[in-house]
Amino acid sequence: MQPALFRIDCQGGVRFRVGAVERGPLGVWVAQVQYLDPDPAVPIPSEFQYLADRLGGLIAEHQGTGIAPNLALYRPYELEDCGWVANRWAEMLPFSTEQKLRLLAEMDPLERLQLVAEWVGN
Repeated sequence: MQPALFRIDCQGGVRFRVGAVERGPLGVWVAQVQYLDPDPAVPIPSEFQYLADRLGGLIAEHQGTGIAPNLALYRPYELEDCGWVANRWAEMLPFSTEQKLRLLAEMDPLERLQLVAEWVGN
C-alpha cells in the first residue's frame, strides 16, 4: 500500500434515493437521502431462473477458490428473490453508469430482473 492511499470496502444495507447534493468547504460532498422501502419478496419466474443459477454458480466457484470476499457478495444469498438477484447482477456487470442508474432506479423487482435479462441474454 502506498502512503496516503487507502482501500475501503463497503457493504450496502438499504436502498435510497439521493436528493440535494453539495460540496462542503473542505471538499467533502454531502447529500440528502431518502430511504426507500425494502423490495417486496418476488419469486424468480422460471424464464429467469438461469440468471439465479448463473449467479449461484459464480458464488460457488469463488467460494471454492478462496477468493469469495473479492466477489463482494454477502450472505444471506437470496437466489430465489428477483430483487436480490437483479441487484447483484447490476453490481457485478460492467454496465455504464446510465444503465446501472436505470436498472437500480426501477422500483419493481421483477421488472429490474427483466432488464438484467435483456442485457445479459441467455
